[in-house]
Amino acid sequence: MTDNKPGAVPTGSMENQDTGPSLPAEVAAAFNEWMRRYTEDPDGFEVEFVTVVRFLEEQNDGKVPTYGDTSKAYLELLMKQLSAR
Repeated sequence: MTDNKPGAVPTGSMENQDTGPSLPAEVAAAFNEWMRRYTEDPDGFEVEFVTVVRFLEEQNDGKVPTYGDTSKAYLELLMKQLSAR
């Protein structure tokens, strides 16, 4: 079952669910690479906790949070690194 709230993470099987437009397999590989790096070096991701506070402050100030842009850039970097392998 999924929660339709913004930012909700789908749970359970994604089969038979309309997920909208399909993303390239490279995106899934980049997310797997992100998780691999995180599980191997969680301390290297401590800055994410600071990012949460910044996100909430921007959102509370009525600004568009910058998290999406910085996450997009990191995901693109991972995809570039993976394609160079």
